[in-house]
Amino acid sequence: MVRETGARSTDLMSEESAEHLCGKCRHYAEEWGPEAETLWEKHHFVPKGYCNYKNPSVLLFGGK
Repeated sequence: MVRETGARSTDLMSEESAEHLCGKCRHYAEEWGPEAETLWEKHHFVPKGYCNYKNPSVLLFGGK
């Protein structure tokens, strides 16, 4: 996506491509993966929205 839009680094002293930056982060992402999975299992994502607490089966998301 970065390449397709023509986006460029804003660091004029040390420009690097998005591919190079992602390459530097890949190892950290792989190391973080197991911990992220553990956290996800413990703390499920709850989407923001309206819940009618008198009738919890009624959920409204996005203002609908």
